[in-house]
Amino acid sequence: MKIRALRVREVGILRDAVALEGLGGGLDVLAGPNELGKSTLFRALDAVFRAEHKTTKSDLKKQLVPYSGGAPIIEVDFELAGARYRLRKRYFSAPKASLTGLDDGSVFRGADAEARLAELMAKAGGAGRLDMLWVEQSRSLETFAVDGGTAAGLKGLIERELAVATGGGNVHGVREKIRARLEALVTGGRRQPRGSYKDTIDLEAGLRREHEALTQKAAQGSAGLDRLATLRESQAALTDPAAATQRAQSIAGARAALETARAAADKRHAAEEAWKRHEQSRLAAAAALADFDRRAKEFAANSTQKGQALAALASSTAQRDAAQDLHKSAADDLATHEAAERDLALRLDEARRQASAAGALAGLRKRLAEASALMAQAAELRQLLAADRATPDLAHAADAAGRAVETLEAKLAAVSVRVTVAYERGADGKISRAGAPVPAGTEHVFVEPVELVVAGVGRIKIAPGDVAAQAEARADLTRRQRELGELLARAGAADVAALREAAVRRGEAATALGRADARLGGICPEGVAALQAEVDRLAAEQTAAAGDPAAIELELKAAQGRRKAAAAAHALALAAAQKLDLALTRQEAEAKALEQRHLALSAALPPADTADAHRRKLDAEAIAAAERAREAVLLLDALRQQEPDERRLAALNAELAGAIKTDADIVAKTNVQAREMAALEAELRRDALDGIGERLAECEGDLALATRNLAALVAEVAALTMLDDEFERAEADTRAHYLGPVISRLAPYLQTVLPGAALQLGESFGAEALQRREFAEPVGQLSHGTREQIAVLVRLGLARLLADTGEPLPLILDDALVYADDERIAASFAALRLAAERHQVIVLTCRAKSFAALGGTRLALRAWQNFSE
Repeated sequence: MKIRALRVREVGILRDAVALEGLGGGLDVLAGPNELGKSTLFRALDAVFRAEHKTTKSDLKKQLVPYSGGAPIIEVDFELAGARYRLRKRYFSAPKASLTGLDDGSVFRGADAEARLAELMAKAGGAGRLDMLWVEQSRSLETFAVDGGTAAGLKGLIERELAVATGGGNVHGVREKIRARLEALVTGGRRQPRGSYKDTIDLEAGLRREHEALTQKAAQGSAGLDRLATLRESQAALTDPAAATQRAQSIAGARAALETARAAADKRHAAEEAWKRHEQSRLAAAAALADFDRRAKEFAANSTQKGQALAALASSTAQRDAAQDLHKSAADDLATHEAAERDLALRLDEARRQASAAGALAGLRKRLAEASALMAQAAELRQLLAADRATPDLAHAADAAGRAVETLEAKLAAVSVRVTVAYERGADGKISRAGAPVPAGTEHVFVEPVELVVAGVGRIKIAPGDVAAQAEARADLTRRQRELGELLARAGAADVAALREAAVRRGEAATALGRADARLGGICPEGVAALQAEVDRLAAEQTAAAGDPAAIELELKAAQGRRKAAAAAHALALAAAQKLDLALTRQEAEAKALEQRHLALSAALPPADTADAHRRKLDAEAIAAAERAREAVLLLDALRQQEPDERRLAALNAELAGAIKTDADIVAKTNVQAREMAALEAELRRDALDGIGERLAECEGDLALATRNLAALVAEVAALTMLDDEFERAEADTRAHYLGPVISRLAPYLQTVLPGAALQLGESFGAEALQRREFAEPVGQLSHGTREQIAVLVRLGLARLLADTGEPLPLILDDALVYADDERIAASFAALRLAAERHQVIVLTCRAKSFAALGGTRLALRAWQNFSE
């Protein structure tokens, strides 16, 4: 399979319709800066072969659809099995798919196109193989392993190759039968029982549990008879009539004693309630008398306070009025000083504005002069650059042409014939070429056929081994020399070094021009004309000076001092007025409160002519209430002497509760035993009907049979496991031979990049260790650069295997070999060129200069011609 062209629109950062055309099918290289769209092209190519057009996967949508939205369209031209095809898909919005045979004109659309694509990819082993050969950016450092389906396909290729080499064998058939039987009995990994093996284990365990239950049941039947006899004896003792009569008499006696004690307590309680009522009446009468005396005293004091408050209120009113007049005078003085301060502040602002405008005008005039000088310098540099033809592109091209000339000259020198003549004594000059003697001790280099004549002996014809290759190399050298001469002539330089120096000078001039333009942009971003206009405007706005800002500022400070003094005087007057006003408000409230209290106290007292009679009445009522309370106390004390104490009441309560509980416990115990006896009798009758003995004998026979069957299966599993383990060990011994076809394809590339090293592969074809001399280093412990190179080499080996044994697939590297040093990257380039002789290799890189030595067909993105939906 070979990719011939790739075209996209509205895919990732590539919104416009662009195309990658002219892939040669060998070593194809796309080199360009970051964000050119190389990784986007990689994902598009991967998607069009492996994702159906109607897919709804969110991760694929995130990769393909631009941020601003769109319907990704991807078209690829490819060759497979000698035929050419064009595959086109549109994703997510109105999805479409078509597959066109460019040789026979056949067209498949929609689901038919997807089905036909799957048939074609099956010829190359399936689309899953692309994942191991198409290496996206940064994935070259990931641990490499081929997935299960792809690994099985590769192993099938290897098995066929090994079968051809060894004549086949039936070992796999035997092992598959062992594994099939073992998998029917145990699970993989931990080999847990399943199927008939697990069923037999479960059956034996169930029968064992049933046997244990039946055995326990038979033993419980015998114990039940003994328990029933014991319960019947206990029941006879609990239901004895004489004991029941005695318990009833005990309860009646305890209840009568408790009721007598409670009656005495009730009488005491009634007397206590009566005493409480009389005591409350006594307290109420005494409180009424005390309240009358308190109100009379308070009324007299209130009358005195009210007179004093009215006199103080009149004095405070006069003081408040005088303070308000003083505050008004201070406020007028403060307003006058504030107005003077504002006028001076306005004068100071105007003076400062005019001084600032004068300073700004001077700065702008300085910038205008500097900008004019920079414009003159930039014009001079532009004239110099326009006259200088030594551009960096010409210098780069001349460098490349010079290196090519040196390489071709070295190549011709390497394949030429070198001859050195040494004469025996007296034979000087006897060897000649074209009639002229060949001098001794001098090395002669012949790049074309030559004839040497040995006098008196004969003629020797010398010709280089590959004349055609030399002729081609000489032609290439002539072409490259001509190209180099044309480049130097275009640049007006004598040689590459002079051109390089001229390009450096041109670069320095361009840098200086850039700095001058940048400085000019910083000085006057709006242009020199705008700066000149601003200078003219500020010059026109200059007017007569508003005064000296420093002198005005001194006047302002003096005015501020006078205003602050006036403000302080105003604040003092305001505080004094407010203080007096607050005191007057408080005195008015106090006088009002005293008046209201006077009225309330007057209303609560009887008229003055009846006050003495009212007090004598309250005093008589208090004396009578106290006498009634004393009599109640005497009665209460007498009843308390007759009432039993708390301990006696508690003892009587406890005695009655104990008698009742004893009787209830005996009744409950009788009922519990009766239920237990009934359950035992029913269980004994049921066991007799169930035939526990017969079932126990039957269960023992079934258990013995299940035990024998389980032992047989255990032995079978052990034997199968042992055989499978033996095959596993044998397979491990032959794994190196099994992986031999891959390792043999990998070896040329490995020796090119890592001479003298050997690579150990795992079952999933991933690199596990690198063998150098007697040490084997795990791949995970190697440097980033070596791990990356090994990942590329393993993929080269697998691609070579596919090319040798099936349909070749292209190897695609997206910004790989980023960690390689100069020596390793040159060796890796040689490996990639070697691989491109067997299958297509596509390299996407952002390092154009570093990958210039790789060679191959150089690709470039261009507009998608004749694009249509």
